[in-house]
Amino acid sequence: MSAESVHYSRSSRHRPDFQPTRNGTPPYLIERWLRKTGASADVRQQLRQERAGPVLEELKPWLEVNNGLPKSPWAKATQYTLGRWQRLTRYLDEGRV
Repeated sequence: MSAESVHYSRSSRHRPDFQPTRNGTPPYLIERWLRKTGASADVRQQLRQERAGPVLEELKPWLEVNNGLPKSPWAKATQYTLGRWQRLTRYLDEGRV
């Protein structure tokens, strides 16, 4: 993980901001668009894999490196997310979710 990929938020000195370096779209924007358009399950699956997949692939190692102090709220959130990673990423492969 390079130093360029870690950016610290102005609102919090203790929580680094995740800045994906590859092309991709944040999953929440994809889901907002999919709900708005009423896309089919096949289209949802394809867009999730193409656009959100690269972001999530980059997010996991970033979370592993930037997990903060062991008892901090940031570390607890990071541990929670990593502990449920398989469930989190399952939506990439299933368009009906």
